[in-house]
Amino acid sequence: MRRLLYLKLPKFSLRTKFLVIVLFLSALPWFGYRYFNELDVYLKQTQLHNLSNTSQAVATALQQRPKLFERLNFSRDKIQPKDFYLYPLSNPVHFTGSTDDLPLKQSPAKIFSSHNSSSQAIIQVGQYENQVFMSFHITVPNLDLNHSSHSPYASQYLQISTVKDHRFNRYLITISASGKLNGFLLPDDPAMMTPLTPESVIEGMWTLTNDGILLQLTLPKGLLGEAMAFESFFHTIHGTTSITSSPVNSPLTLGRLIEPSSDIEQIIDSLDNSDSRIWVLNHAGQVLAQGGDIHASGQSWSSGVSTISSVPDILKPIYHWLIGTQNLSFVDPNQQQIQFDDPMTHRALSGFKGQSETALADSDTELLSSITPIWHQGVVVGAVLTQQTTQGIQELRSHAMTSLLNTALIVTILASVSMLIFATSISRRITQLRDQAESVIDSDGKIHAIDINSQNADEIGDLIRSFSSMLTRVEHYNHYLENMSSRLSHELRTPITIVRSSLEHLELQQGSENDSKYLLRAQEGLQRLNGILNSMSEATRIEQTIDSEPRSSVNLSQLVNNCFDIYQQIYPEHQFHAEIQADIHILGVEDYLAQMFDKVIANAAEFSKPNEPIIIQLIKEKQQAELSITNTGPMLPEGMESEIFNSMVSIREHENKQKPHLGLGLYISSIISRFHYGNIQAKSCSKNHTTTISANFPLLTPNGEQDERKPTNHSPKFDRL
Repeated sequence: MRRLLYLKLPKFSLRTKFLVIVLFLSALPWFGYRYFNELDVYLKQTQLHNLSNTSQAVATALQQRPKLFERLNFSRDKIQPKDFYLYPLSNPVHFTGSTDDLPLKQSPAKIFSSHNSSSQAIIQVGQYENQVFMSFHITVPNLDLNHSSHSPYASQYLQISTVKDHRFNRYLITISASGKLNGFLLPDDPAMMTPLTPESVIEGMWTLTNDGILLQLTLPKGLLGEAMAFESFFHTIHGTTSITSSPVNSPLTLGRLIEPSSDIEQIIDSLDNSDSRIWVLNHAGQVLAQGGDIHASGQSWSSGVSTISSVPDILKPIYHWLIGTQNLSFVDPNQQQIQFDDPMTHRALSGFKGQSETALADSDTELLSSITPIWHQGVVVGAVLTQQTTQGIQELRSHAMTSLLNTALIVTILASVSMLIFATSISRRITQLRDQAESVIDSDGKIHAIDINSQNADEIGDLIRSFSSMLTRVEHYNHYLENMSSRLSHELRTPITIVRSSLEHLELQQGSENDSKYLLRAQEGLQRLNGILNSMSEATRIEQTIDSEPRSSVNLSQLVNNCFDIYQQIYPEHQFHAEIQADIHILGVEDYLAQMFDKVIANAAEFSKPNEPIIIQLIKEKQQAELSITNTGPMLPEGMESEIFNSMVSIREHENKQKPHLGLGLYISSIISRFHYGNIQAKSCSKNHTTTISANFPLLTPNGEQDERKPTNHSPKFDRL
């Protein structure tokens, strides 16, 4: 069972086994990958902790400057619908007549409706440096611009009232046929609409829309103050429509105009925190100031760090497969943000700190946020929100993984090459030892000149030298055994002759009956001893002379037929059946072939029961002549199928007292079959209780040449070696 299990195991060369060992080095990047994942989590926590410290520091700095809280405290009151917020812009606006010209996020527009119609006004206000940009999208169903033939455009207007430095100012905005807006300063008296003073610093354009009219204004920040209100007046085919944010003729009814604090922005800028972004929010979550850039956070982490782009192009697919393709570019979700209205901000404005991790859309980058409330006299007046992306961490991780893979690749290549060279050297030396060992012993089991040696002072060198010494001793012992039969034959024939002549003289003399019995037993023993010597001499003679015999064409079919007739007479107690295919020719010596046939038939007759058939078959099979002899009788023991063709091997259960058996018959048959470029083998069939001995020989081709291809099955002794 152990042998069967062993044979089922796959066969691997030493080089393969060494390379498998080297493959374990590939586990290093996996452990590194696991380590970097843990490090990624740790760096995120560290980054969040730093953001929390930054927001806490800014909040503390603002709390220690009470004068800066005037706007915060002012904004702490409930924000009214009539109030306006000057949202900061990152770039100046060039109006084109589109409602999307002002790039404000989260719908910062204010909507006012008419009391007597379905009209409404959508207002957007933004500030860039000292310029204020306003957009009034007024929906007026059935707008009638041709209401007055005298002044069709002057009758459609927009009035803006402001309070600056406690001075009440009113401005009238009218439309012109050219598509531009005209700005005028109204008198101080709210009851008067004239005279009009042109204000050239007020610029703008108007555009008709599907549902009304769009007015877009640009005016200096100096025209506005702390409060503002507007009123629009337009004609329709059904009458007039008016929309107002609050009454425009009294400074007490205007809405508040809230703008970011430049003082707070100076504090933020002084922190030199360019790798993150800081927002200062009022009690309503509106942005009072902001500084920093989240796009710069990756540069602070990965400055001077090479990424996978530095990897050779041929390795990039492998690296992308191992590390993954990361899309670190992102769109800022809070660009132009003017108000935060998320749960974390609400909690912060209720007095609780908060942190969050937000996955950015279409990107592998996350946005980390930390918010800290600002306290003044025990009341939350605002919050400081700090943000930073994980772009730097991911770029740093990608670089570290790339460096690890580069190192692992170099180490693996060097280890693989070293192991391959080492394994090749060992495999080559072992293969040479195997080839030399096989060449020492020929197919007949004879040991020839031994030339196996090694000068290497390692274990394999010791093995080769030990093997060489062992083969030398085996060679000497083999020569001793090979010459033993001839020596025994020579040395024993003389005493046998003396004993035989002495026994013959004793027979001539008169003796008692007991003496005659002892003489008979002595004669039988002498005959057995003489038979042993003859068999040994026969085997030795064939071994020594067979290679010098010339080969010629032999009609194997005719030879088997002739022998078949003789065997029926020699073994009358057995039934012989023959199946002989005609005209089968091989190259060989007819006498040796007949001698081999005799040995195999004698073996079959001895092991076959009386009256049991002995089947002789000669056929052509795959360019070879196959001669098989099958008898019914005891089967061969397991594992003895090839051993019975060795010298001095006999497996008879009951030895014949009259005839010695040294197992030389089948041994001689194997010598003769190999001389004829053939092989001989035995096989038992447990189903029919039969044993078949078959010999295969190359056929003689029609042109008189023999196919001397080596048979598929080697001789038993060669296989054993």
